[in-house]
Amino acid sequence: MLYLSYYGLLLEALQAVSALPTASANSIFPAVQLLSSQPQSNGFSVSLAKNAINATDTALRARANGRGDIYTSGWWMNFSVGTPPQALAILPDSGDDGFFIQSTKLPTSLQGNDPLYDPDASSTSHLLTGYTWSGFVGYSSSGIIYTDVVTIGDTSWSGIPVEAMTNISSVQDNSLTGNIGVSYASSVGANPNNVPSFLASIRPTLSSGLFTVTFDYATTTGTIDFGFIDPTKYTGDIQYAPVNPEEDSFWNITLGGFGASGTYWIYPFEVIVDTGTYGSSLPQLVLDYYFAQVPGSELNSQHNTYSFPCSEQANLPDFVFTLGQNFHGIIPSETFADGGTIDGGTTCITNLGITSSGSISLIGEVLLEGIFTIFDWDNGQVGFANKPATPTTPEPIPSVTPTPSPAATGSV
Repeated sequence: MLYLSYYGLLLEALQAVSALPTASANSIFPAVQLLSSQPQSNGFSVSLAKNAINATDTALRARANGRGDIYTSGWWMNFSVGTPPQALAILPDSGDDGFFIQSTKLPTSLQGNDPLYDPDASSTSHLLTGYTWSGFVGYSSSGIIYTDVVTIGDTSWSGIPVEAMTNISSVQDNSLTGNIGVSYASSVGANPNNVPSFLASIRPTLSSGLFTVTFDYATTTGTIDFGFIDPTKYTGDIQYAPVNPEEDSFWNITLGGFGASGTYWIYPFEVIVDTGTYGSSLPQLVLDYYFAQVPGSELNSQHNTYSFPCSEQANLPDFVFTLGQNFHGIIPSETFADGGTIDGGTTCITNLGITSSGSISLIGEVLLEGIFTIFDWDNGQVGFANKPATPTTPEPIPSVTPTPSPAATGSV
């Protein structure tokens, strides 16, 4: 299966709408105003929780690059829209630009059990007459655009563009209202003109245009901090990678290499850093070398990853990626080891898929759970630091470039 589809189609759509003129009349968009004081002097913090996704739902699975079974849970945060506030749940998504939510404007036949935004019940909703949008995140949706009061954590703003769904390709029953896009894009594709993205909308209220993500896989809780970096959430130095210069939509960066079991290889490869997808995908060469460290592992074409004896699951090596001359991002194997069992429960797989040919690799939630991550919108870069509980690796990265060598002969 070729899963270039999600990012390929989304990139084409973003390129198409980027050619549209931007709104020139400021009166179209009410000025965004901060309505409540932020808990931190420089920004605000939002709690995250991991919630299960309906196993039959295809939403966002296309991003797994070949692993249709990889998207089984996601990081959610609570927020509200409107006056009085309508409590909803949303997925903070660095792999998308839109702030789109299910609404009461959907036909009754397409309204599932998820909470819905009702713009007619909000005294502060403002319809942008004539504005429409469409998007794709594993399911297709489209609708109209309002501005309204949005509250995330203890912070509220007025005048935030909200994309209310009026059509959706399939009923969603996950208790999740939609996505809040925190991609690298500054605007969201719409007709007749683009509208400001969420980050662009709130940027004037922050002292710094960045947000950080930290998540504890053991407790299934975490935080997103907007506008500041909390030094208690990481150890050692922060290493940054610039967003690739041709990119204006995704957090697309180039890693320097990878390692496992104390061996490191210089092997630059592109990745998209995506908080909106649970699983991750890596180049086959990377997984070839990683699983060469795992006895009994073999390439499994059915699941587009490596399988291995379940007796080895507790012994999987940590995954290490490299940046610069000395930085080792150490991701404990516990974050990605449990991808389920096959063959009657004696064979296991991880939540790491193989990147499809022609696609860009994906650093999703299971890898981000092991590392402290900074999305620096102002400076066009992504930063990483190890978490306080992560052991540091002192040795420098050797100048070794790997050549393809399968870890084992498998069912391909």
